[in-house]
Amino acid sequence: MLPVVGAGGTGTEYVVELSFKTDSAADAAELHEDAVALAESKGWLYHGDILKTRLILDRY
Repeated sequence: MLPVVGAGGTGTEYVVELSFKTDSAADAAELHEDAVALAESKGWLYHGDILKTRLILDRY
């Protein structure tokens, strides 16, 4: 989890990156689908691209 200054210059937003290390691509795909579904159901999923380095440089 990466805390960054909010887009408006105040508060904190969090960027989370997930990776799945399994013995099979099928297991990783299933974990990916489950994680996306959970994040979507909670309203946490951002549907754009985020380059973490660019985000940090822009916010600080």
